[in-house]
Amino acid sequence: MQIMKSGFVYVISYKGFCKVGFSECPDQRINCLTKNTGISGHKTFISNYKEDAFAFESIIHTRLMDKNIGGEWFKSELVDVVNVITDVETNGYDEIEIGITKKPRVPVTPSALEMLEFICENTDRDLYFLDNKSKVLTDIISKEFLAAKDLIKKVNK
Repeated sequence: MQIMKSGFVYVISYKGFCKVGFSECPDQRINCLTKNTGISGHKTFISNYKEDAFAFESIIHTRLMDKNIGGEWFKSELVDVVNVITDVETNGYDEIEIGITKKPRVPVTPSALEMLEFICENTDRDLYFLDNKSKVLTDIISKEFLAAKDLIKKVNK
């Protein structure tokens, strides 16, 4: 039995990456995320109010599964995500899609490395969003994180 949670599906897009989330107050959620990450110049999309927004978000995640780079982050342009949302709104979805699990975690892939580099380049703070949970990094971990960033740049050359 699917639990219905009402609200909105939102998309934050920045430099070819999108976060697709669910919130009862999407404007507040988007403001919080962008403030905490220091991202500016992003684009956003907020769906119409949905009685089953949580299930709707799950369907969107399922349809974008091949572009998933971790948690609710996808390597995709905003227009492509909005097209998926519009398609689901227009044509509906099969109930079985709700039950499809997200792809299992795999070792770091080039797309995950791109996302890590994106986070490093676009944040000035010690707060990073990884695996859909915020983590405050200590000075020691921050130094290790920056060293990993330098290693990623060498590997990608």
